[in-house]
Amino acid sequence: MILISRQQYLDKIERYLGKDTIIILTGQRRVGKSFVLRLFKDKVSANPDNNIIYINKEKKEFDEIKNYHDLNAPV
Repeated sequence: MILISRQQYLDKIERYLGKDTIIILTGQRRVGKSFVLRLFKDKVSANPDNNIIYINKEKKEFDEIKNYHDLNAPV
């Protein structure tokens, strides 16, 4: 499988980092939305000052998270 780095998308997303902006990636199924987000996570995780949380909702361990209240609930 050939992986294509989407640097232009990463650059556009990075412009909004640290701002009070919600970024939404839209597109058809299997066009790389999740892959772009993982690339972005890896890029910003390289800076130890960034605090990154990545939740893959396809994994069963995160099934209990249904809304933002669940993210703040004590473990």
